[in-house]
Amino acid sequence: MTADESRTVRWLRLIVAASALCWVSAMVWGRGFNYDEIEFFRASDWIRQGLVPYRDFWEHHTALSWYLFAPFTRIGRDGGVAPLIVVRCLQALLWIPALRVLHLWNREAGVSRWASWTSIALLVTSHTFVLKAIEFRVDTVAALSFVIAVFALAWRRTTTACIVAGACLVLAVLANVRFLPVVAAALVLGLFIQKRIAGLFAGALATSLIYVAYLFATGSAAAAWNQVIVQNAFGDQFAVQSLSQRAAIFARILGAFHPGDIDIAAVALYLCGVIGIVYAVRAWRPFGAWQFLAILQAVSVFALLRMKVTYLYHLEIISLLMVPLAAVAIDRTSETLRKPLFVVCVASLCLLVFVSVFRSSHSVLETQSRLVRDLNVRAKGLRVLDSVGYAYDTRPAWRYWFVPLLVENMIRQHIAPPLDTIALAHDPPAALVYTFRTYRFLSWQPELMSYVTHHYVPVKRFEWLSGLSALVSRQETATWIAPYTGDYRVYASTTLGRHPWFRQPLSTASASDPLLEIDLPRFTDSVASLEFIADGKPVAVVNGVIHLTTQSPLECRSRADGVGIVLMPSSDRFLFTRLDDDASIEASDLLPPARSPWR
Repeated sequence: MTADESRTVRWLRLIVAASALCWVSAMVWGRGFNYDEIEFFRASDWIRQGLVPYRDFWEHHTALSWYLFAPFTRIGRDGGVAPLIVVRCLQALLWIPALRVLHLWNREAGVSRWASWTSIALLVTSHTFVLKAIEFRVDTVAALSFVIAVFALAWRRTTTACIVAGACLVLAVLANVRFLPVVAAALVLGLFIQKRIAGLFAGALATSLIYVAYLFATGSAAAAWNQVIVQNAFGDQFAVQSLSQRAAIFARILGAFHPGDIDIAAVALYLCGVIGIVYAVRAWRPFGAWQFLAILQAVSVFALLRMKVTYLYHLEIISLLMVPLAAVAIDRTSETLRKPLFVVCVASLCLLVFVSVFRSSHSVLETQSRLVRDLNVRAKGLRVLDSVGYAYDTRPAWRYWFVPLLVENMIRQHIAPPLDTIALAHDPPAALVYTFRTYRFLSWQPELMSYVTHHYVPVKRFEWLSGLSALVSRQETATWIAPYTGDYRVYASTTLGRHPWFRQPLSTASASDPLLEIDLPRFTDSVASLEFIADGKPVAVVNGVIHLTTQSPLECRSRADGVGIVLMPSSDRFLFTRLDDDASIEASDLLPPARSPWR
């Protein structure tokens, strides 16, 4: 290696090290949590508590990652999102051995150090890769297991290596069942690239039998088969993206949908990787490591396009496999192209700094932290109706503790039971977390929506607590079921009745308009016009308070028209509280806005 190449390698290492700081910044400060991260953390935490996936709680993903990180979910447990940040950081460490394996691949193939470091620098400065790689997902463990297996198959000729490869291929599927097609391809191609096939299949079979034995020993085998295989296969029947929409995921790195999203590192990596595939195909015989990797990459892309829905994190394994393919292409480039490639690495680092710092979603992280902390304080150990799984110190209100589209489709097709409103009324959750998933789930179930919007009130934008509300006029009767025994403070006013909550509850609850805030003590002028009947007997309002008993049927009539009524069993004074730095959580901005002047 020449002096210039050695100097370039040192600069490339510095770029990789600098990108690590951007990773850390995004993990702990600049990136809000995705729904999947919260789900996977909650599953890991339940495993730490001794629960068994599928048997004790519903899931439709494979569980290896959760077992690995379960011991760490208690670290930093302050009621907020600190434990989730901890597991984020611990999982991010797994990318180090994954990149090390790719570097070893390049070294075994005779690729120069500068070409290897250039391809790695392109990967770790690609913001579309980084912002998904830092998330706590099942893909990381699966990707690490897979690249170890592929390296062992391609470059090691010992029985031990074959056994390790077979075991790692199975572990990749146990971490993420979506890896099954590319793992199957690796097993088949192993017949052509390895002579010690017995070791390969022995490792795969032994690992599979150990896991199957565990499932039967814990009594979760039937549930695991139903939830991971049967239910996922059912969900795949409901395609929500066309082939062109699925393929458009590759166009996102070009900034096709938003010019500011262009990822020059990913563009360079993929272009060089495609050239590397061409080199591998042109030198087809003898069939070796490069041809093996090129076919696996083709299978990965094909499997992604065959999926019903694609997201950016699905590109992680494709990006990883591009690294050695890009390295061999970079190694064969002319001297005149080396400087532009280095400039691309520097520019992509600058872009990563901009994206991770100046386009951060720190306000989302803060909003999520407040939500989780509030729920863990107010409803600690109690049941919470949630479609994501935010409050890790609470209990879910029903078996489907998070509600992806799969659950909704199963309910619509009568494969899974709906949330029973009667059962919910007999054992009411202490709180409800209102996100886009909750909106979507309630919007097509009018009976459930009516119960929820009359028995819970939005204290904050995403946090609903027990509270009875209704809009009442003459000749009308509002009915509720008292959730708790105790005193309920009564607020009623015709002015309050003009609030859009009483006509558009779902869209109003999601709006960020601070004018929607209600200072309840200001709205008591119509309390005297109300008549309450509990268990068939009149109930007097004394000093603005009525006393109710759990499960008591409660009726209310009014001698005035358009009276908005709120009965609060808690001491909360404000509804629809909106903080200045409140941010939308995930897709909540997709909710239809409520626009209705009421004061």
